[in-house]
Amino acid sequence: RVAFRTAVLMALLSAAISSYATSIVHKHVATADASAMSSQTLLALPDGRPLAAEALFKELSISEVHAVSRFVASRLGCDTAFVSLSRCFLTGAEAVALKLPPKAASLAYLDQAARRPPRVAQVMVAHGEKPVSEGLAIYEVGQLDGKGGLADDATITLVKSLHWNYRPLQMDDASPDIAVTRAMEQMQDLLVSTFGPIFPYLKASYTPAVGTSIYWQGANVYSSLGRRSSRFWFNWFKDPNEFQLSWLHTLPFNFDMSHEGPPESWRVVNVSFCGQRFLTVGDLLAAEAQGKVWRCKAKQRTSYAWDVPGPHPASSGRLPTFPTSLTASSQRTWSASPGGSIRWGDWSLLATLRPSSGLALHDVRYRGDRILYELSMSD
Repeated sequence: RVAFRTAVLMALLSAAISSYATSIVHKHVATADASAMSSQTLLALPDGRPLAAEALFKELSISEVHAVSRFVASRLGCDTAFVSLSRCFLTGAEAVALKLPPKAASLAYLDQAARRPPRVAQVMVAHGEKPVSEGLAIYEVGQLDGKGGLADDATITLVKSLHWNYRPLQMDDASPDIAVTRAMEQMQDLLVSTFGPIFPYLKASYTPAVGTSIYWQGANVYSSLGRRSSRFWFNWFKDPNEFQLSWLHTLPFNFDMSHEGPPESWRVVNVSFCGQRFLTVGDLLAAEAQGKVWRCKAKQRTSYAWDVPGPHPASSGRLPTFPTSLTASSQRTWSASPGGSIRWGDWSLLATLRPSSGLALHDVRYRGDRILYELSMSD
């Protein structure tokens, strides 16, 4: 029974991904008209029943996110996007998100016709101007007016303050560029001779014709409350139009960076070069001067054969097709709304996709009976 239940749940997840992707397309079509984009009117299922779960779990619309962002920025005097670490700004991939209502209140609304819980947003703000102990703040903002904005009496309430080092990764934060460039300039001869003139941070040698390698950063497992650290690695691509294949060309070169103090004081540490580890850039250069560093053959090349989807460029014709006897059924067994509600045979559910939860299913029912209140599978 456990195996069967797991199989059913995985099937639901697969169906939700497919159906939700289609619903996103429908949503973009529906939101082409500005008034439609801001509307929060509940849709109806084929049998006429309203999609009650959407009133609780449907993701915020673009207009709602913008309205909340402007409201918070105005009330707190912050920026809606990253400008500087010394200022306050809405932070992270999910700076503005729906705050899910309490489970008890949601079930009372869904099952007992109780009053619908108010829709409110959760906002994360990085406060670079405050003490580090109050550097990340989580606010509750609401309520939403159901028309793409906030109610006239909307409020902003501080839920909790966390240490500055708890702030999420900010993808548009270029503050590390100073430390990255300084370290790479010290290693320039070693890097260029090993990987080629592919680094835009080394302007004197950079030759775009042979490709480009830029850094990516992610949270480091060695981070702690007292020490925020990121891991940096480098991917290569030749044609900017084929940027997606850079993930298949990761260089054997990476390092850590501790983000304590102003960006000018950040330093590159724990350097990995061709499988060899050095505590600092200075240690790597000292070992290189003594002839103790092995230089791997790591200049990247591609003919766009193995690293791009589709048939080999030298092959003729298209990829093999399925036998003609395996034709898709013309009978449609599912339906999806722009708000994420899905009906698939005897199943009904609502699917959302948020950075904090990954794909999540809400109010999963089989023949009208609830099987799951919420199921999520984070990235």
